[in-house]
Amino acid sequence: MDCRAHEVDNLYVVDTSFFPSIGAVNPALTAMANALRVGDHLLRRMGAQPAQQNPARDDAGRLVQR
Repeated sequence: MDCRAHEVDNLYVVDTSFFPSIGAVNPALTAMANALRVGDHLLRRMGAQPAQQNPARDDAGRLVQR
């Protein structure tokens, strides 16, 4: 499921309107997580690489290049 509209190749729906129903809890975090997931899908579709989830750090906690 990539949240793409059926008739339009480059239209993606990443808000809560694709939820079949809304439960008793606030769906904001689920909507944000889905938007990030669809964003990664779009990057792969365009040939780009998604950002690293856990960047490398040295012993002092500074970011390092891999």
